[in-house]
Amino acid sequence: MPIESAALAKELAQLCKGRAMLHPVLRERLGPQVRAAFGIEDADQPPAVRSKVRSCVRRLLHDEELQKAALAALALLPRADQGLLKDRETAFARMRSFEARTARRRMRRAIRELVNALAEEHHGRSTPDVRCDDDGIVVRTFHARMRLDSAQPRLYERRTVEVTVDRLDRIAVRLTVPQPEPDAAESDVEVCGGFGGEVGELRRTSPVDFEWTLRLPRTLRLGDTHEYGVDFTIPPGGGCGRTTCSSRWCRASGSSWRSGSTRPGCPSTSG
Repeated sequence: MPIESAALAKELAQLCKGRAMLHPVLRERLGPQVRAAFGIEDADQPPAVRSKVRSCVRRLLHDEELQKAALAALALLPRADQGLLKDRETAFARMRSFEARTARRRMRRAIRELVNALAEEHHGRSTPDVRCDDDGIVVRTFHARMRLDSAQPRLYERRTVEVTVDRLDRIAVRLTVPQPEPDAAESDVEVCGGFGGEVGELRRTSPVDFEWTLRLPRTLRLGDTHEYGVDFTIPPGGGCGRTTCSSRWCRASGSSWRSGSTRPGCPSTSG
């Protein structure tokens, strides 16, 4: 079922009212968009439903504060799982030491961010397979998100790959950061997190190209699939105001991009 952001947002807003994910007839309150977005099956009992929703929130919202705000809105955060949404807002405000209205804004923002992330993820799943260079893999899903609303632009990339060689124990990860002007200072890149492998030493292969090796947790065999993600930042002074970041690991485009509050002078991103 295709995910529609507006419909999903409406269903989640309705779900967050009252006891939210702790409602005694939870399954009857789950709309079709919520079921599709969180992968909820007809046979799933309430504990399994709550587990799936909780896992999605933690996987898709990379900011810990947003995670907690979304879980509180859904009554899945300990000490903020009261029977009424306004009581959860008050409890969350007390936990985080700020005003109730601030808690309300953060919880609403967290749900919006969750809707966007779910829609992007499902959009990525619906795209055709993307074949890459002769690195021994085929990309099955590709999800990328660029944040431009802070001093340091941050790029989140997630991929699920299928192995096309007999054995694979590492993946070459590459990133290009074009210079805003021909004579501009070279930009720098920092790998600041990720999952699905151990990031090796970063190498600059040209003034604008970077490469490093992702060492896999185990040797993969032909036909195996593996999910991994890497987060990048461009430090201040790296031309972030007008820099476009593009991944060259895949020649074909299979990305779904979203920017935050884009600052003036920042172009659209491309993958």
